Amino acid sequence: MKSKPKKPSGKMGALSIGPAGFRFESIPWPAVKDQLEDFVLTAAIRSAREAGTNLYELEQDPVRNPEQDFDFTIHTRAGIQYLDLMEIAPLRDVRGPHEKVPANYVVGEMADAIWDELDRKSSKYAANLLPVHLLIYPTDWRFRISRSVTDILGYWSCIRAHSFASIVYFAFDDATSGELVKIAPRPAEDFAGFDESRIRASVIVMANLADARPQPNKP
Repeated sequence: MKSKPKKPSGKMGALSIGPAGFRFESIPWPAVKDQLEDFVLTAAIRSAREAGTNLYELEQDPVRNPEQDFDFTIHTRAGIQYLDLMEIAPLRDVRGPHEKVPANYVVGEMADAIWDELDRKSSKYAANLLPVHLLIYPTDWRFRISRSVTDILGYWSCIRAHSFASIVYFAFDDATSGELVKIAPRPAEDFAGFDESRIRASVIVMANLADARPQPNKP
């Protein structure tokens, strides 16, 4: 029986503070690719519902497809559509695992790396007759992206061609829910006066919550 492909993951988690002090709880990433994608999608749908939104206007649970196909078929109020997932993990220039990635990034460089991967996926789906949605997500705290990055991606989705009916970003806050940001479609009015050059030059410094330690009160 053919073994299922493994999916390398990074490290993310939630920090809780209680009487016993700080406790970091890692997100329990499944090691198998399809199980990881199921885990991400379930949490994204749950997070949307908790916010009062039906992600993708679903009428039933997503159906996983065989390999070499779209990740999921989704039954929506508008009919049958497709969904693909894409991990944010621009490791090509690092030549190593997540742990070798610096704890900071330039907004424009991160946006460029994500768009390159998104564009590669988009080009494969250009001739598809049914709508295809894209859900992007990180599994490592170093690749959790800022609103500046999602804004640049949203701006590009307005002015550049792509094949996706929607692009949504999801990042876990804890093991069951997280942050959802709609990248596309967004109205062009959202980007009136958008200064891409200024925003892309910003530097984001990330913090590893696993390294957080309580500090004693100073007198």
